[in-house]
Amino acid sequence: MLLRPFHRWKSFWLGVLVLAFLGWGWIRSMSYTDGFFWILKHDRVSAWQSWGQLGFAWDGSKPPSGTMFQWIHETTPAIGEPLFPRAVVPEIYDRQFQFSIAHWFTMLLFVVAWTAFLWWRIRRSKRFVTPTPPEFGSAP
Repeated sequence: MLLRPFHRWKSFWLGVLVLAFLGWGWIRSMSYTDGFFWILKHDRVSAWQSWGQLGFAWDGSKPPSGTMFQWIHETTPAIGEPLFPRAVVPEIYDRQFQFSIAHWFTMLLFVVAWTAFLWWRIRRSKRFVTPTPPEFGSAP
């Protein structure tokens, strides 16, 4: 049994699809802000993508009464913003937490993990591949 060609693996094409989706999100985030804002009983939670970053924030300081959920979709051109912002930006305050990670860093982490997985799969598959027997009547 021979090892299947690399371009015929589902895991290869799934990785290409995920990488394309992450790239599309990065390009979109340079022109739009997408996310949500959620007010719970005691906390405020928000998540977004904007200006080449994915972000998450939690705020536990004096939320207004009641609950509310709101989607965010705004046009916010990233004029003057760097194409490659800082990789990770954590901010911690009293009863507040904000964390953002750059799209390029997310893509880099995915490529490293995906490459390691494909390398592992190639090594594992080579152990199970048996050489094909020679054809009858062929010279060695």
